[in-house]
Amino acid sequence: MRPGWWYLLATAAAAAVLTAADGVPGSEAPLINVGGVVNAASSIPAPNNFVAPGAIISIYGTGLAKTTREVRASDLDNGFLPVTLDGVSVFFGPVAAPLFYISPLQINAQVPFELQPGEWQVTVRVDSLQSTGSVAVQAYSPGLFNAFRHNDGTLVSKEAPAKPGEFILFFGTGFGPLRQPAPLTGQLAPSGQSWMVKPVQATIGGETLAPEDIYYWGLAPGYAGLYQFNLRVPWDAPEGNLEVLVGIEGQWSQKGILVPVSH
Repeated sequence: MRPGWWYLLATAAAAAVLTAADGVPGSEAPLINVGGVVNAASSIPAPNNFVAPGAIISIYGTGLAKTTREVRASDLDNGFLPVTLDGVSVFFGPVAAPLFYISPLQINAQVPFELQPGEWQVTVRVDSLQSTGSVAVQAYSPGLFNAFRHNDGTLVSKEAPAKPGEFILFFGTGFGPLRQPAPLTGQLAPSGQSWMVKPVQATIGGETLAPEDIYYWGLAPGYAGLYQFNLRVPWDAPEGNLEVLVGIEGQWSQKGILVPVSH
């Protein structure tokens, strides 16, 4: 199965984390950094680097892979991400984690949906070598990617800013469970809507959005672990770079995500 247009769009939206720092492949044994397992969108460091079931995560360390590459369409298996890529695999306890990206310094993977909250051992295996670390898994670990889209799929930027009253597509991860039937771990979300169990709250420029200004909260179609939020920019929003926060069950995405707005 080839990923659809939305898969490619979501990959672009998450480019800030789905592209890692360049590294020269080495032959050393893998080593996960202390506190090196984080939400891929927020990258909040230890001791608050907890993650959530279904979230996209980044694992930082050294010797984590011998190659550097993203998952390709040919790596998918009937719409599922691979759990082994060029000899690299990641486990939470005994449960394999689907992979998005590998490099010697960083791996991007998905936390299995089936995990229960608690402290989990994370293992990175590179061929016959491995390294272990630990991370706290909680019900929610909301984070937003620093990439936004107009409703037509084009990028929101300084040159093409958002407008007051416009619905903008925001992307995040770690926002918790989905309504049934929900995609399985590593499965690309269907082309339709996959709603979250719990609704979200949102603010733009410090202004709390009304329920009717939050049009959609669920998975981005054609992607695994990537949540999409269609939020209306307040009609009275000032010009400038406005901070965006999305919350779920009292927990909020990280500060510092700014969307450019112009009249």
